[in-house]
Amino acid sequence: YHAALFSGQVDFPNKHSRPPTVYSKRFRPCPGMEFLSSRHFPDDFQGNLLVADVIQFQGILRYKIEDNGSSFVGKELEPIVRSSDPNFRPSDVKVGPDGAIYFMDWHNPIIGHMQHNLRDPSRDKEHGRIYRVTYEGRALNQPEKVAGQSIDALLELLKHPEDRVRYRARIELGGRPTSEVVAAAKKWMASLNTHDPDYEHHMLEALWLHLSHNVVDADLLGRMLNSPEFRARAAATRVLCYWRDRVKDPLALLRKQMNDSHPRVRLEAIRALSFFHGDDAMSVALELLAHPDDEYLRFTFAETLNTLERRSTGTRIDRKNIAASLVQMLQKGRIPAERQGALIETICRRGSAAELEYVWDQVRKPDAYPLPLRVRSIEWLVDAAATRRTMPAFSADDVIKLLRASAVMDMQLFGSMIRLVSAWKVSAATVDLRALAKVADSNPEIRGAAIDGLAAFADDESRKVLAELAGASQPAAVRFRAVTGIAQYDINAASKAAAVALAESKETDDVGPVVEAFLVRKNGADHLAAALEKQKIPADTAKRILRAMYLAGRNDGKLSQIVSSLAGLAADPKPPTPDEVKKLQAEVLAKGDAARGELVFRRTDLGCMKCHSIQKAGGNIGPELTAVGVSSPVDYIITSILDPNASIKEAYLTKIINTGSGKTVTGIVADRNKDRVILKDATGKLVKVPTFDIDEELNGRTLMPDGITKILTHGELLDLIRFVSELGKPGPYALRTNATIQKWKRLRDVPASLRETVPNRDVIRDTVLAAGPEAWESTFAMLNGALPLHEIHKPSAKAGEVMYLQGEVNVVQGGAIEVQLDCSEPAMFWIDEDAYEKPGKAMVQLAPGLHKITVRVAPSSRSTSTLRAELRKPADSKAQFEVVGGE
Repeated sequence: YHAALFSGQVDFPNKHSRPPTVYSKRFRPCPGMEFLSSRHFPDDFQGNLLVADVIQFQGILRYKIEDNGSSFVGKELEPIVRSSDPNFRPSDVKVGPDGAIYFMDWHNPIIGHMQHNLRDPSRDKEHGRIYRVTYEGRALNQPEKVAGQSIDALLELLKHPEDRVRYRARIELGGRPTSEVVAAAKKWMASLNTHDPDYEHHMLEALWLHLSHNVVDADLLGRMLNSPEFRARAAATRVLCYWRDRVKDPLALLRKQMNDSHPRVRLEAIRALSFFHGDDAMSVALELLAHPDDEYLRFTFAETLNTLERRSTGTRIDRKNIAASLVQMLQKGRIPAERQGALIETICRRGSAAELEYVWDQVRKPDAYPLPLRVRSIEWLVDAAATRRTMPAFSADDVIKLLRASAVMDMQLFGSMIRLVSAWKVSAATVDLRALAKVADSNPEIRGAAIDGLAAFADDESRKVLAELAGASQPAAVRFRAVTGIAQYDINAASKAAAVALAESKETDDVGPVVEAFLVRKNGADHLAAALEKQKIPADTAKRILRAMYLAGRNDGKLSQIVSSLAGLAADPKPPTPDEVKKLQAEVLAKGDAARGELVFRRTDLGCMKCHSIQKAGGNIGPELTAVGVSSPVDYIITSILDPNASIKEAYLTKIINTGSGKTVTGIVADRNKDRVILKDATGKLVKVPTFDIDEELNGRTLMPDGITKILTHGELLDLIRFVSELGKPGPYALRTNATIQKWKRLRDVPASLRETVPNRDVIRDTVLAAGPEAWESTFAMLNGALPLHEIHKPSAKAGEVMYLQGEVNVVQGGAIEVQLDCSEPAMFWIDEDAYEKPGKAMVQLAPGLHKITVRVAPSSRSTSTLRAELRKPADSKAQFEVVGGE
């Protein structure tokens, strides 16, 4: 069992129900177990659960434990040891200081207490055995000295990769004076390298150390509750539960964890709420329902809800129709405004038409919800129609009325209403959508939503408009959007229109969306291939199509073959043989240049940074590469690049879903429930597939397509491999100790108010700082922290144009922070709303929370133009902060 599921509080005489299991245990009883953590054993043994059994099966079973949603799943492997001796009783098992497995054999013919007298002479009270299990051919570890070591030395042992070494160090630290341990721990934390891949684990060890000494550190707890590593956030949530009576506003902290992106954190939060009393805890618990769940979350939620209901003065939740209970709670006005959104989302996720009607009635009222919540509520209603085919009863006149009114209220609201009329198939709205789709100077997002809506209706008049919009008189983006819509109902017509539009497109036109529209349709790639073969597109356009395929994680045979031929490129190379790998390895070491390789890695046509992150910046679809050069030999890296499907870790295996509506979606499963499956595709986009629309689900391969390196020269390939193989090793690509901004965001469209003059505080606050995620696109600095400005320079940029770039820092503990900003071009920057007229050093006092560093700089095509921002902690400052990375 997973202890978190049934270790919440239950008031006597009530008891926990039986929880879901991690694995199906075939034998009993289990007198002892151990997680195997030892470098003496191979990698595939690490983290295995060892379970001693003494009846029926007499030996030590071994299970591979893997993440499974909010909990874990165990798969049985070959046992460590077994015996046919009926007296063999392996009763406890532990990893020793030398890394070997030690287990105790009780070796007794009688083990029961009910069947045999305690004084039965057959009970052997004098004999037993201790065994040592080693892995043949591998050296044992050198034992670490623990007993009697200094506090500083013991703290360093908390970095050790093996669990039992850290465990023994914790035990030893537990016996030392608390004041000395805590003081030393503060210095130890300050000395840690924030760019160490294990930094979050080290900080968690410090939190556990405070817990074991019963010393509350609210700042450290707050920092770990916001850790970028979900396991650390989950562990910190458990500590929050233990410190709930000694930290400020624990329910507010738990509410944040309840809405965490990872289910393991939400599991710990819902468990922790069982230790609280009152309706406030109940309303926080109900926010769990706004998120994807699994059987473990459902079980723990039910256990906590049972406990909270028994303590409540009157609140009862209808388990068969939770959405109806939530509607009643909202109608009574008992839910604080900041918590209403989560409950409304839950109603839309779970409710019937009757409950959705309540939400729709509120949406129609001008003042029932603030504008942001009104927009989100409409999107939740759209999702309910798309994934569950559930809609409230509505009047078409009311829907059209709100659609037209929203056009003059707010563009976000207007766009959401366009999607709603499309999802609800309000046919009277097609007149409005056709008019919007034809307006050349309308908002691009609104026009795009209208085009998508026409494709959803696909009536004769709408089809005529889409055919017109796919014609040569329209801009490429509009043509591509229209073709994407046509592909939903007429793949032949769409492929012909796409081939013409692609042939007539310019180098600056993004062909990705239209290519992807065919990749996700059944046989769509073949239809597009046939049309392109007849159209004879230019070689440069063919290369852009091939690049779009690779960025989408696809290499469909016929389409790839035809486009490669049109681009003048060779066919996909075969996977390398062992001899070829060995030869290439020698070339990499002799000729490969890591500095040039970093530039290859950053190329947009390869898309490496869309999938992989380095120094916490980049995509999270593929493995993190910060220290891959230390852990992986060069031949392994070569094979992984040239034959990505040769060895795939389970976390990166894809699913291929064929739908009844004619789509084929490929990606890594991000979440699933009874209503839908969410896949993350190669671009990082989350694709939601309704369960009712799934015809077939197949196992796929990796999202990294075969043959992607054929667009590289041989020298570029050598450089790329050399760069990856150097990551994490001592030298220019070692783990960094300085806090530079690695992930920047670039404002997509710079309005005149920001372009023509330097904006004042009010303009910065109301435009740049208020801009939503959709207004920005990510770009990443090089490993040394320098952002090459020429890489994000638009060739079409005119004289006088400027770029706005933004980085973020999360301050956990407030204090003084030094910001050093260097730029080779004329620039100024802001820290939040405070302006600094030129690059240089700024000393600022920052409060806990997220802060934004915004830079206004002229674009440059010079390869030497760079921007670099580094944050430092002055010696006398108490500040604790982290530069924000990610996608």
